[in-house]
Amino acid sequence: MQSAGCRRLCALVFQLPSGSALAHAADQHWTMRDEIAAAQLEVGHAQWLQLRALRGDKSVGQVKPLQVPRPGQPVPRETADGSTGMKALQREAVRGGDA
Repeated sequence: MQSAGCRRLCALVFQLPSGSALAHAADQHWTMRDEIAAAQLEVGHAQWLQLRALRGDKSVGQVKPLQVPRPGQPVPRETADGSTGMKALQREAVRGGDA
């Protein structure tokens, strides 16, 4: 049997399919397709909120933009003003860039 170097071993591990035993053991069931779908939902929701704001809906400031939880990341804690850690990004999405 031939020994594998560290670089080769990393390449083999990172290219394992999402259904592999190692991926299940590491509890990483999040694929690139899942990430793209979650990002699409978040952007679509932000665009919808921005459209409502442009039409003069004053209640848009009270609505929190959608944030799809990712596996392996802690749930964001709310600050004193009720916003999450992505406050600047949310303001930019809702108010069109004047964060």
